[in-house]
Amino acid sequence: MYELDKREFGAFVAGQRRALGLTQRQLADRLGVTDKAVSKWETGQSLPDVTLLVPLAGALGVTATELLECRRVEEAEPMDSARVEQLVQTALNLSDEPARPAARVRRGRLGWYCACLAAGAAGLWLLHTADSFWFEQAVTMTGLSALFGLWFCFWARERLPAFYDENKLSFVSDGMFRLNIAGVYFNNRNWPHILRTGRTWCLASMAISPWFCLLCDRIMPESMFWVAVLLAYLGTLFVPIVVAAKRHQ
Repeated sequence: MYELDKREFGAFVAGQRRALGLTQRQLADRLGVTDKAVSKWETGQSLPDVTLLVPLAGALGVTATELLECRRVEEAEPMDSARVEQLVQTALNLSDEPARPAARVRRGRLGWYCACLAAGAAGLWLLHTADSFWFEQAVTMTGLSALFGLWFCFWARERLPAFYDENKLSFVSDGMFRLNIAGVYFNNRNWPHILRTGRTWCLASMAISPWFCLLCDRIMPESMFWVAVLLAYLGTLFVPIVVAAKRHQ
Protein backbone atom coordinates (compact mmCIF):
# COMPACT_ATOMS: atom_id res chain seq x y z
CA MET A 1 0.00 0.00 0.00
CA TYR A 2 1.30 3.43 -0.96
CA GLU A 3 0.93 6.05 1.76
CA LEU A 4 1.99 9.64 2.06
CA ASP A 5 4.55 10.53 4.68
CA LYS A 6 2.53 13.00 6.78
CA ARG A 7 5.52 15.01 7.97
CA GLU A 8 7.04 15.25 4.50
CA PHE A 9 3.68 16.25 3.02
CA GLY A 10 3.15 18.85 5.76
CA ALA A 11 6.61 20.34 5.28
CA PHE A 12 6.02 20.65 1.52
CA VAL A 13 2.63 22.32 1.98
CA ALA A 14 4.04 24.72 4.59
CA GLY A 15 7.01 25.58 2.37
CA GLN A 16 4.85 26.32 -0.67
CA ARG A 17 2.40 28.36 1.41
CA ARG A 18 5.17 30.51 2.86
CA ALA A 19 6.75 30.95 -0.58
CA LEU A 20 3.45 32.46 -1.77
CA GLY A 21 3.24 34.70 1.30
CA LEU A 22 -0.01 33.13 2.51
CA THR A 23 -1.09 32.62 6.09
CA GLN A 24 -2.74 29.39 7.19
CA ARG A 25 -6.07 31.21 7.43
CA GLN A 26 -5.76 32.61 3.90
CA LEU A 27 -5.03 29.16 2.50
CA ALA A 28 -7.89 27.70 4.53
CA ASP A 29 -10.32 30.33 3.18
CA ARG A 30 -9.39 29.41 -0.38
CA LEU A 31 -10.18 25.76 0.32
CA GLY A 32 -13.26 26.23 2.48
CA VAL A 33 -11.69 24.60 5.54
CA THR A 34 -10.53 25.87 8.93
CA ASP A 35 -7.04 27.15 9.66
CA LYS A 36 -6.79 24.37 12.28
CA ALA A 37 -7.15 21.82 9.47
CA VAL A 38 -4.30 23.45 7.56
CA SER A 39 -2.21 23.52 10.74
CA LYS A 40 -2.77 19.78 11.24
CA TRP A 41 -1.70 19.07 7.67
CA GLU A 42 1.48 21.10 8.06
CA THR A 43 2.44 19.53 11.40
CA GLY A 44 1.86 16.01 10.10
CA GLN A 45 -1.12 15.25 12.34
CA SER A 46 -3.49 14.50 9.47
CA LEU A 47 -3.89 14.52 5.69
CA PRO A 48 -6.56 16.31 3.62
CA ASP A 49 -9.43 14.43 2.03
CA VAL A 50 -8.80 13.30 -1.54
CA THR A 51 -11.48 15.77 -2.76
CA LEU A 52 -9.20 18.63 -1.62
CA LEU A 53 -6.17 17.34 -3.51
CA VAL A 54 -6.65 19.33 -6.74
CA PRO A 55 -7.92 22.54 -5.03
CA LEU A 56 -4.98 22.44 -2.59
CA ALA A 57 -2.50 21.95 -5.42
CA GLY A 58 -4.02 24.87 -7.32
CA ALA A 59 -3.95 27.12 -4.26
CA LEU A 60 -0.27 26.33 -3.73
CA GLY A 61 0.66 26.77 -7.38
CA VAL A 62 1.82 23.19 -7.85
CA THR A 63 0.48 20.16 -9.66
CA ALA A 64 -1.35 17.29 -7.97
CA THR A 65 1.62 15.09 -8.85
CA GLU A 66 4.01 17.42 -7.05
CA LEU A 67 1.70 17.52 -4.04
CA LEU A 68 1.61 13.71 -3.82
CA GLU A 69 5.37 13.42 -4.30
CA CYS A 70 6.02 16.28 -1.86
CA ARG A 71 8.51 17.92 -4.21
CA ARG A 72 8.70 20.06 -7.32
CA VAL A 73 8.92 18.00 -10.51
CA GLU A 74 10.72 19.08 -13.69
CA GLU A 75 8.44 19.18 -16.73
CA ALA A 76 10.78 16.97 -18.72
CA GLU A 77 11.04 14.35 -15.97
CA PRO A 78 9.63 11.05 -17.33
CA MET A 79 6.95 9.03 -15.50
CA ASP A 80 6.76 5.28 -15.99
CA SER A 81 3.62 3.20 -15.42
CA ALA A 82 4.74 2.03 -11.97
CA ARG A 83 5.16 5.60 -10.78
CA VAL A 84 1.77 6.60 -12.17
CA GLU A 85 0.11 3.66 -10.38
CA GLN A 86 1.85 4.61 -7.14
CA LEU A 87 0.54 8.19 -7.38
CA VAL A 88 -3.01 6.99 -8.08
CA GLN A 89 -2.95 4.58 -5.14
CA THR A 90 -1.55 7.29 -2.88
CA ALA A 91 -4.39 9.63 -3.87
CA LEU A 92 -7.02 6.95 -3.27
CA ASN A 93 -5.60 6.15 0.16
CA LEU A 94 -6.22 9.75 1.23
CA SER A 95 -9.93 8.88 1.34
CA ASP A 96 -9.22 6.21 3.91
CA GLU A 97 -7.35 8.48 6.30
CA PRO A 98 -9.31 8.10 9.53
CA ALA A 99 -9.93 11.07 11.80
CA ARG A 100 -9.06 10.08 15.36
CA PRO A 101 -9.82 11.95 18.60
CA ALA A 102 -7.22 14.25 20.14
CA ALA A 103 -5.00 12.96 22.96
CA ARG A 104 -6.87 15.05 25.57
CA VAL A 105 -10.20 13.59 24.47
CA ARG A 106 -8.80 10.04 24.52
CA ARG A 107 -7.51 10.53 28.08
CA GLY A 108 -10.94 11.72 29.22
CA ARG A 109 -12.65 8.76 27.62
CA LEU A 110 -10.08 6.41 29.13
CA GLY A 111 -10.92 7.71 32.59
CA TRP A 112 -14.64 7.08 32.09
CA TYR A 113 -13.96 3.70 30.52
CA CYS A 114 -11.82 2.54 33.44
CA ALA A 115 -14.31 3.84 36.02
CA CYS A 116 -17.24 2.02 34.37
CA LEU A 117 -15.17 -1.12 33.95
CA ALA A 118 -14.27 -1.02 37.67
CA ALA A 119 -17.95 -0.64 38.61
CA GLY A 120 -18.82 -3.61 36.42
CA ALA A 121 -15.97 -5.69 37.83
CA ALA A 122 -17.26 -5.08 41.36
CA GLY A 123 -20.67 -6.42 40.36
CA LEU A 124 -19.09 -9.44 38.67
CA TRP A 125 -17.10 -10.21 41.82
CA LEU A 126 -20.27 -10.19 43.93
CA LEU A 127 -22.01 -12.53 41.48
CA HIS A 128 -19.01 -14.84 41.48
CA THR A 129 -18.77 -15.02 45.26
CA ALA A 130 -22.52 -15.77 45.41
CA ASP A 131 -22.04 -18.61 42.90
CA SER A 132 -24.87 -17.05 40.90
CA PHE A 133 -26.53 -18.58 37.83
CA TRP A 134 -26.36 -15.09 36.32
CA PHE A 135 -22.56 -14.78 36.60
CA GLU A 136 -21.84 -16.14 33.11
CA GLN A 137 -24.60 -13.99 31.62
CA ALA A 138 -23.15 -10.93 33.33
CA VAL A 139 -19.67 -11.75 32.01
CA THR A 140 -21.08 -12.02 28.48
CA MET A 141 -22.91 -8.70 28.63
CA THR A 142 -20.07 -6.85 30.35
CA GLY A 143 -17.55 -8.31 27.92
CA LEU A 144 -19.59 -7.23 24.90
CA SER A 145 -19.99 -3.75 26.37
CA ALA A 146 -16.25 -3.50 26.99
CA LEU A 147 -15.42 -4.69 23.47
CA PHE A 148 -17.91 -2.37 21.77
CA GLY A 149 -16.74 0.40 24.08
CA LEU A 150 -13.14 0.07 22.94
CA TRP A 151 -14.22 0.69 19.37
CA PHE A 152 -16.73 3.47 20.03
CA CYS A 153 -14.45 5.30 22.48
CA PHE A 154 -10.98 4.84 20.98
CA TRP A 155 -10.88 3.19 17.55
CA ALA A 156 -13.87 4.53 15.62
CA ARG A 157 -13.05 7.26 13.14
CA GLU A 158 -14.49 10.64 14.12
CA ARG A 159 -15.38 11.51 10.54
CA LEU A 160 -16.42 9.33 7.62
CA PRO A 161 -14.83 9.62 4.17
CA ALA A 162 -16.50 12.08 1.80
CA PHE A 163 -18.11 9.36 -0.34
CA TYR A 164 -20.50 8.55 2.55
CA ASP A 165 -22.04 12.00 2.08
CA GLU A 166 -22.35 11.48 -1.67
CA ASN A 167 -23.94 8.02 -1.58
CA LYS A 168 -26.59 6.22 0.46
CA LEU A 169 -24.56 3.60 2.32
CA SER A 170 -26.07 1.49 5.09
CA PHE A 171 -22.77 0.09 6.40
CA VAL A 172 -19.54 1.33 7.93
CA SER A 173 -16.33 -0.65 7.67
CA ASP A 174 -13.54 0.44 10.00
CA GLY A 175 -10.77 -2.10 10.51
CA MET A 176 -12.08 -5.32 12.03
CA PHE A 177 -15.44 -3.75 12.92
CA ARG A 178 -18.48 -3.69 10.64
CA LEU A 179 -21.68 -1.78 11.35
CA ASN A 180 -24.53 -2.62 8.99
CA ILE A 181 -28.11 -1.48 9.71
CA ALA A 182 -30.75 -1.84 7.02
CA GLY A 183 -32.67 1.38 6.37
CA VAL A 184 -30.01 3.58 8.00
CA TYR A 185 -27.74 5.64 5.78
CA PHE A 186 -24.48 6.70 7.41
CA ASN A 187 -23.05 10.14 6.71
CA ASN A 188 -21.22 12.93 8.51
CA ARG A 189 -24.49 14.51 9.67
CA ASN A 190 -25.58 11.56 11.80
CA TRP A 191 -22.23 9.88 12.47
CA PRO A 192 -21.26 12.08 15.49
CA HIS A 193 -24.66 11.34 17.08
CA ILE A 194 -24.26 7.61 16.43
CA LEU A 195 -20.83 7.63 18.08
CA ARG A 196 -22.12 9.58 21.08
CA THR A 197 -25.03 7.15 21.51
CA GLY A 198 -22.73 4.14 21.21
CA ARG A 199 -20.23 5.48 23.75
CA THR A 200 -22.95 6.33 26.26
CA TRP A 201 -24.54 2.90 25.92
CA CYS A 202 -21.25 1.01 26.21
CA LEU A 203 -20.05 2.85 29.29
CA ALA A 204 -23.43 2.66 31.03
CA SER A 205 -24.05 -1.02 30.24
CA MET A 206 -20.52 -1.98 31.23
CA ALA A 207 -21.11 -0.50 34.68
CA ILE A 208 -24.77 -1.51 35.12
CA SER A 209 -25.06 -4.98 33.53
CA PRO A 210 -23.52 -6.98 36.43
CA TRP A 211 -25.70 -5.14 38.94
CA PHE A 212 -28.78 -5.80 36.83
CA CYS A 213 -27.85 -9.49 36.80
CA LEU A 214 -27.40 -9.31 40.57
CA LEU A 215 -30.98 -8.05 40.80
CA CYS A 216 -32.15 -10.85 38.50
CA ASP A 217 -30.41 -13.33 40.80
CA ARG A 218 -32.63 -12.12 43.63
CA ILE A 219 -35.82 -12.25 41.54
CA MET A 220 -35.28 -15.36 39.36
CA PRO A 221 -32.18 -17.31 40.45
CA GLU A 222 -32.52 -20.12 37.89
CA SER A 223 -34.28 -18.24 35.11
CA MET A 224 -34.83 -19.79 31.70
CA PHE A 225 -35.34 -16.33 30.20
CA TRP A 226 -31.71 -15.28 30.12
CA VAL A 227 -31.61 -15.51 26.29
CA ALA A 228 -34.49 -13.02 26.11
CA VAL A 229 -32.63 -10.79 28.55
CA LEU A 230 -29.51 -10.95 26.35
CA LEU A 231 -31.50 -10.08 23.21
CA ALA A 232 -33.20 -7.21 25.00
CA TYR A 233 -29.78 -6.04 26.16
CA LEU A 234 -28.48 -5.89 22.56
CA GLY A 235 -31.68 -4.17 21.50
CA THR A 236 -30.97 -1.33 23.88
CA LEU A 237 -27.85 -0.62 21.81
CA PHE A 238 -29.22 -0.82 18.28
CA VAL A 239 -32.58 0.87 18.87
CA PRO A 240 -31.02 4.15 20.16
CA ILE A 241 -28.44 4.05 17.34
CA VAL A 242 -31.21 3.69 14.73
CA VAL A 243 -33.21 6.51 16.32
CA ALA A 244 -30.16 8.82 16.44
CA ALA A 245 -29.15 7.97 12.87
CA LYS A 246 -32.59 8.52 11.37
CA ARG A 247 -33.22 11.72 13.32
CA HIS A 248 -30.09 13.34 11.89
CA GLN A 249 -29.99 11.52 8.55
